[in-house]
Amino acid sequence: MLAANSDLFNKASATTFLCGALSLSEWALVTGIICSVLTVGLNWYYRHKEYCFKTKHEK
Repeated sequence: MLAANSDLFNKASATTFLCGALSLSEWALVTGIICSVLTVGLNWYYRHKEYCFKTKHEK
């Protein structure tokens, strides 16, 4: 039981360390980059889906 709690505390400590490693502006930059990449991916997916739908129904 004690070893399991120790492992949990180690993971929590590592998570806290990683969250504190970046400043607020750096977190905003990382979040912006991730959101931009997700937006490009979603736009590509739905435009490709729309293109396939249109070409399938034009025949």
